[in-house]
Amino acid sequence: MIDVCTEVDLENMQPFGNMEGKNSMIFLANDKQLNHKFIEW
Repeated sequence: MIDVCTEVDLENMQPFGNMEGKNSMIFLANDKQLNHKFIEW
């Protein structure tokens, strides 16, 4: 088996959703290479 390690280059991270009553913060980010949005926590 081969282990593969990748790097993700995210930009434009901004808070996502209502932050009230949460134990962690969630961000909406864009992957520059894939031009796809991701949720980052």
